[in-house]
Amino acid sequence: MSKIRQVNFKKQQMAKALSTHLSVNLAMNNRESPLKKAYDNTYHCNQYKTYDGETMTGKYCKNRWCITCNRIRTAININHYSEQINKFGTPMFVTLTRPTCTIEELPGQLEHFAKTWRQIYKSANRNDRKAARLNVNLIGIRSIECTLRPNGMYHLHMHIILDGFNNAHWLVSEWLERNKDSSDAAQDARVANAGSLVELFKY
Repeated sequence: MSKIRQVNFKKQQMAKALSTHLSVNLAMNNRESPLKKAYDNTYHCNQYKTYDGETMTGKYCKNRWCITCNRIRTAININHYSEQINKFGTPMFVTLTRPTCTIEELPGQLEHFAKTWRQIYKSANRNDRKAARLNVNLIGIRSIECTLRPNGMYHLHMHIILDGFNNAHWLVSEWLERNKDSSDAAQDARVANAGSLVELFKY
């Protein structure tokens, strides 16, 4: 067995161990949850592999919280979109954020993210003065990520890969214009690299 394949198997074993631990804790702490069967599916996800002489296969749960399935989903998305992104002249990786919020405020934050994005996208397509002057064209891929912060707080942020330096910085300025309570320093626009795709699709 090659060293590369050995490393891949070790990564799969680690992902499986973490997913099993997570699924057990989710099931134990949410005994009445309607997702109980889904937690059980994650526990059994990729538990056995079948080798036909050429390829090795297994059964997967495809749940969002499953680390094993997310690794596969991330790889599929990267393969699917990388060819298109490679055609960009200057691919830029943009991160847009808002202040942390409580669990009660989280639904409103999500709604605000979606509403603000629609406003910015319409503004670009309607060619307002600033957008027209910079030849703004919002073509790319975006995802929204939510992370847990200390003291039970939640942090929403949006990742976008789009083409063009001007497009990226126009997007950040429009976001700040519509989010006066957001910090300039918390927003980011940089040239995208291989790690940007992983960051975009890791969930």
